[in-house]
Amino acid sequence: MLAQPAPPPRFFYGWIVLIACFLTSMMASGTMMAFGVFINPLAENMGWSHSARSCSYALSAIVSGVGVLAIGSYMHVYSLRLLFVIGVMINGFATPQATLAPQTTRV
Repeated sequence: MLAQPAPPPRFFYGWIVLIACFLTSMMASGTMMAFGVFINPLAENMGWSHSARSCSYALSAIVSGVGVLAIGSYMHVYSLRLLFVIGVMINGFATPQATLAPQTTRV
């Protein structure tokens, strides 16, 4: 007796992956592009100069660009879980440390 083929799946989970990737991309680019919305309140609240604000955004863009290249090459060599854990540890350490900086020159 021949085995019957399995019925096709009712729902294609690739759409869930696509939606998750879209939302992640939207959130990541939204945080970079929202800088213009918060630039004046940040300047008024923190007393930052125009050059300090521009430098912080430029530094963020450069670090993001170089980081994407580095992480992309490491993803092919090392475990993605290992890189994720390292990234979470770096963010977990750096975020509280950044809040302790009293001036932009110490960030």
